[in-house]
Amino acid sequence: MEESSALTRITFFRSYWDAEQQMETRRDRLSLLEGLLFYAFEGEIPQMTPAAYLLFTVIKPHIDISKKRSAAGKTARNSSPAMPGTSGFSRDFAQTGCVNNKNKNKE
Repeated sequence: MEESSALTRITFFRSYWDAEQQMETRRDRLSLLEGLLFYAFEGEIPQMTPAAYLLFTVIKPHIDISKKRSAAGKTARNSSPAMPGTSGFSRDFAQTGCVNNKNKNKE
């Protein structure tokens, strides 16, 4: 498994829970939950019950979007070198030297 094909976290939306709760059997519910987690964290589609797979196909595009965003974020973070001891806004400020002069003009 390649690192970029799997997430390190997943957002579990209320709509997933609501759909899962409508499934008739506990076996189907467990199959769906395990299938979603396995796909998100391992990057592979596991065997699921037919009912679970039906809902999985509806949820899968949302997980795929999360994977793309996560990969894009990793690429963006890796392409701009961070200055030692800085992060986030501080790092961006240190790299660009930008200053908000809005208050200086009100003298």
